[in-house]
Amino acid sequence: MIAINKDEIKLDKSHFILYSNKQSKSGLVNEYDSATTIDEAQAAINNTKELMNDIKKDNDLWKYYNYVINENEKKFISILIKFNLQIGNGASFYEVERELKRILISESNLPFLCEELSGWLFKEIMEKIAKKQPAIIYRESFEKKCKILFDRFRCKELIDFAVQNIPSQGDIQKQIQIKPYYLRQLESIECETDEIIEAVIDFLKAKVNRDKWIEEEIIDESIADEFNNNLISFWNNHKRKIEITEKDRSETERGKLLLYGCKERQIKIRDSDPPSSTIAGTYHALADRTILGWHPRWEKFFKSEEK
Repeated sequence: MIAINKDEIKLDKSHFILYSNKQSKSGLVNEYDSATTIDEAQAAINNTKELMNDIKKDNDLWKYYNYVINENEKKFISILIKFNLQIGNGASFYEVERELKRILISESNLPFLCEELSGWLFKEIMEKIAKKQPAIIYRESFEKKCKILFDRFRCKELIDFAVQNIPSQGDIQKQIQIKPYYLRQLESIECETDEIIEAVIDFLKAKVNRDKWIEEEIIDESIADEFNNNLISFWNNHKRKIEITEKDRSETERGKLLLYGCKERQIKIRDSDPPSSTIAGTYHALADRTILGWHPRWEKFFKSEEK
């Protein structure tokens, strides 16, 4: 009502919806929902007055009741005629997903899209509240955000699906316990514990994204293989460079220089920059398959174990 009186909301151009994600017992809101004519709206207001005729001015509700019912009754009638109560099924995300399906968003992309939109909405609302602004998201802003997200799917951007599948502590500890080749390769060059944990996270994230990109046909096996080959090519060249320029360093130092250089290398996938964990994670996957390694004598250590 305040917004209407300040002309921030156009009464003649607006509809008013109260959404609840569950059904509750009937009350005044149901009468307001049923009112579609001036007479029905007036009857609902008269019933409100009758039910609340003993409200006192020191009651916390008084200022709202007085402002809406006593001071702006005619405008409240106009609001009630255009008011609807909507009851959801208790899990509003399902309703959002149903709408997104309707506009041809693939089912496998729905969780990512819903999380992106809900996160954006939460951030926008919290920032407005912090600035003491009305917590209103305008349609134009929402449609702009939706367009950006939908365009990302349509142009097959390398979306970071791993943000929806962050490795748990259990996942990380399981990898550390079974100690696959890529971790043993890191241990051979005396990597610290934090580097081991980082490697596990990168390895698992890269696997999630690679699998999802192929599943969503964002890339195919040939593009994935080309990316792997580019990483291997750089690893080969960088290893040779270190052998020439760093021959006075210890084997573990040369191995770490090789690892760090490879992790820092920026290589695109289909002319797009992949998420930050992709290059390191893919290198770990290649090390796990003993296609490459970090210690100068990695083949002697790990290739012999395969035989």
